[in-house]
Amino acid sequence: MQTNNAPDKVSGRPLSSDEQAKFKSTIKVAFSHLESANVESSPDIIVAAIDDHLRKWKNDQKGFMNKLFKRAPKENPSDLANSLGILWGTQLVERFHWEWMELDEGGKKSTGVASPKRDFVVYPQSHIRRYLASEEMESAILASFRSISSDRLPPSTPGTFKDIMSAFRR
Repeated sequence: MQTNNAPDKVSGRPLSSDEQAKFKSTIKVAFSHLESANVESSPDIIVAAIDDHLRKWKNDQKGFMNKLFKRAPKENPSDLANSLGILWGTQLVERFHWEWMELDEGGKKSTGVASPKRDFVVYPQSHIRRYLASEEMESAILASFRSISSDRLPPSTPGTFKDIMSAFRR
């Protein structure tokens, strides 16, 4: 979802503690997919492991035998996007003090993680779904995390909820 930069087009509310508590079981499932990270790992290691797992999953789907026999993926892409998306978003919250929010863009509601100034947002589950469904799209999960970490983000205006992943789309 690309977010309009006009401040009056996007509004949001923080997810409640009860809403976020529902993520805990999903996060456990997400860790079961990762080989090189666990609950003790730093957010940087976890995000790198998410990115790595998704790249491997996508490459496996491109394999000759999978295409030849039209094999179904071992992991359901929708479930994978949901669980790893929640885990990725949680790392944004832990590392950068971003916040899970329900965002409304012209009546379309979605869940994302917003920066403290509300100038940037990431829609983790949606981004992963698009990535897994696209043959051309490159993973930008780790690159975006590193950009946030090094404060290399485009100019922004507080309250605009600019989708930072749009800067990584080609």
